[in-house]
Amino acid sequence: MSMKHKTAHFQQGVTLVELIIALVIIGAALAGLASSMNVMVRRSADPALHQQAIAIATAYMNEITQKAVTTTNCKPPTVGRTNFSDVCDYDGLTNNGAKNQFGQAISGLEGYDVVV
Repeated sequence: MSMKHKTAHFQQGVTLVELIIALVIIGAALAGLASSMNVMVRRSADPALHQQAIAIATAYMNEITQKAVTTTNCKPPTVGRTNFSDVCDYDGLTNNGAKNQFGQAISGLEGYDVVV
């Protein structure tokens, strides 16, 4: 055998240094991915709350616009939304927590304040 064939070594597998470098790179990539996912998850609740607030406002506006419009001076509103007969009655309406047209609290919407 020649000397050339004796000294030639073929590498099989990876060295410890290469393995550590690969783990560091994968770890950094996973940390960046987890960080961006955290930001996306935090922001994903905002659109849902926004859509819910829009739905509440739309429900109140639908109720109000179905009432008559007076062309004269508005009278003080009668007590209770079930007795509201025209648009003027809703002026200054304040609900702590969304309520239905009968004045009953809507479950799960206590955190919303409605001001007309």
